[in-house]
Amino acid sequence: MTLHPAPPRIDLLLAQAICLRHGIGRPVWVSEPMNGVINESYLFLMDNGRRWVCRVNAHDRDLDKIGREAKTYRWLHQVAPDLPIALDYLPDCSKELLPFDYALIPFLEGRGIGEAIESLPTEKRNVLPEEIGRLLRRFHRIRVPFFGNRLDDPRVFPKESSWRDYLRERFDRKISRCGKGLGGPPTWKEPLTQRFAEGLQALPDAIEPVFLHGDFHYDNLLFAEGQSGAPRISGVFDLEWAWWGDASADLLHLEEAFFFYPQDRAPFLAGYDKTAWPTEPLKVYRTLHSLRVLSVGYEASAEPDWDLIARHDDRLRLLAEGKNPMEPF
Repeated sequence: MTLHPAPPRIDLLLAQAICLRHGIGRPVWVSEPMNGVINESYLFLMDNGRRWVCRVNAHDRDLDKIGREAKTYRWLHQVAPDLPIALDYLPDCSKELLPFDYALIPFLEGRGIGEAIESLPTEKRNVLPEEIGRLLRRFHRIRVPFFGNRLDDPRVFPKESSWRDYLRERFDRKISRCGKGLGGPPTWKEPLTQRFAEGLQALPDAIEPVFLHGDFHYDNLLFAEGQSGAPRISGVFDLEWAWWGDASADLLHLEEAFFFYPQDRAPFLAGYDKTAWPTEPLKVYRTLHSLRVLSVGYEASAEPDWDLIARHDDRLRLLAEGKNPMEPF
């Protein structure tokens, strides 16, 4: 694992140099670092009254998260300009002003759904899951003739290829990576491999690939109230893990939200225009997700993230037993 010095704080002088480089004006105020789940961000107030968010990738410096996200924004601006995403995305991966990649994004108006959902009055609270379903359906209407990790990935596959073979290869790579982090094969490797093989058989061999946000959950969504007072989704962000594949895979993180808010599932499905929740396919995608996160827990920092490791190790043990970690049992 690569050791990095503590990231420098962005003060007003540095913010001015950053904004000068991108030609967006002169900031007159910079916020304190705003902590996200992984990385910090900063809010810049400009002399013309506009606000920009400086999104940094200090934690995962060896991953091309900003470059990847920039390509996704450019592509979405062309194929789906009506989506509620930032209209500009200004990346800098040169590491000349900061020792890590960053991007400037116009500030999106609204409140975070994750932080506000429990405090909303019932009549507004009940509307949001259906709106979220409608929004995700708009993303999934974007069809592409291949599946894979990203648009410029040389390992993308035409849609006529086997989706099951693609997922099986991802599983093999991820479980091998986990073994390296653990120093040997995990105790649940064999039963998990068997469960995963069984789960693949429930999936279609061929799929109609769609655009997948990759990290679609309440904390990455903003809402605002219209003139009628009804809430509407006003912003979506964190697109660095976008990929192309089975639409069911994008429900993975919403399943975690519905574990805590089970009353939200039915209105979401109504907005998404589906009647059934894909429980069995999601076990396949949860397995792949937890294997990846488990590896990151061992590799991403100087000291392994033991809380993260324990949480996803427990999920993988349950999946190896044929259980769904996101449902009471």
